[in-house]
Amino acid sequence: MKKISLILLTLVTSITVGNDRAFAQMKVTPLSKPKVKIVDQDEKDDAPVVVEEGESLDVSEMLAQTKGYQAGDPLTWEMVSPVIEKLREQSLSLPKNSELQPIFLSEGEIFYKMVSTRKGQSFFKDLSKSPASIDRAERYLSLPNGQKELQFIMTRQGGAEFFTDMVSNQNGRATARMISSSSGVRKFDQPTGKIYLESQLMDYLTNRSVLANSSHQPVEPPRPRKYD
Repeated sequence: MKKISLILLTLVTSITVGNDRAFAQMKVTPLSKPKVKIVDQDEKDDAPVVVEEGESLDVSEMLAQTKGYQAGDPLTWEMVSPVIEKLREQSLSLPKNSELQPIFLSEGEIFYKMVSTRKGQSFFKDLSKSPASIDRAERYLSLPNGQKELQFIMTRQGGAEFFTDMVSNQNGRATARMISSSSGVRKFDQPTGKIYLESQLMDYLTNRSVLANSSHQPVEPPRPRKYD
């Protein structure tokens, strides 16, 4: 952790305010319209859609059929979109693809590629024990030399603690606020609004009354945020 602390010290002293490189490459191109009709929740006057008794919509089972996916892996839009279409085929109400796509990683994004390596997978597994820390790790890429330094942190034993501390203890939160105030990335210490994990997807769907018999407690669904 000493080397990681040294990185943080070097980072803070070398940052120039007004960094506008933050995730500039993460532009979303809306997908083509699906074959099934999309019904927006607003158009249904917020009436919840409930699965009829006897219907089976096992999202975990659907994801398990995705090539290369294992429980605990980071989700991408490419993995989730077929599941979304299957849910729509059951006449379930979900937002348009253009609204859903930004709240998932893409397989082409740097962060996903980094956490998909052997060391990255172990790093992501440690982060996922405190899901909010995944947001901080992704936002770290928007800092000057962020990719190089994140790569270094990922290879260190216990490196994930650098980010889990930011959401679990006072000193870590102070570090996140310091980075946020001095880097020009003003929302560094705030959620990205993305869904990274299967459990987060389940919570989102449960909140929209998509899964009738889910044991997950509803939570406020994440909303995509713009990076500063």
